[in-house]
Amino acid sequence: TAHWDLFVAGASGIWNAGLSLGSAGQSVKVNAAGNALEFGTISSDYVKLASASSTSGEVSFDGFFTSDYKVYDVIVHQCMSNGTNWSKIFVNHGGSKTTASNYRIVASGASRDSGADATIKYSKWNEAYGIAHYWGGPAKMSVRIFDPLDTTREKFIHIESNSYQSDTKVWRENIVNVYNTDAAISGVTFGSSGTLDVFQATLYGLKA
Repeated sequence: TAHWDLFVAGASGIWNAGLSLGSAGQSVKVNAAGNALEFGTISSDYVKLASASSTSGEVSFDGFFTSDYKVYDVIVHQCMSNGTNWSKIFVNHGGSKTTASNYRIVASGASRDSGADATIKYSKWNEAYGIAHYWGGPAKMSVRIFDPLDTTREKFIHIESNSYQSDTKVWRENIVNVYNTDAAISGVTFGSSGTLDVFQATLYGLKA
């Protein structure tokens, strides 16, 4: 059986004993005392936690919210809903999406290709039980969820997105959404008023 060691020389040029191979995914780093090398896991303030894709329906990121991170990003690389349907972004409680009337769209905006109404801005209340966004055409977006495990304040969800509503030639963007309860949430679910034909996304954790 092959045995791998890493040999290193000290400041005096004398070779030290071999550094035994670490575990899968570990890297060589300086130890806590700052006087030797060791194998270990390199921590990061911004970490990929999960990825998901679907061609036939809802996608959920659940069970990844922990005390290790205060902010979570979902980067949606590709999304297409069948027909001209609204997207739905739900929060999860205990592993299941919530359809109670606690969703608030604080601000949203749109820009038309042509016509008298060049810019449209509006706010909505309880957008059909879920944070809604029009995915009549291809959409990409970033969704930032702030402190989901906190139980003392409402949950803020910031969405930056590009989506094209082909029937009215409107580009839409959501700005800030609120889940109007102080209960902790366990994840988020992406769905549609129709069916998600294509969905690809990655979840990241960000330390405060």
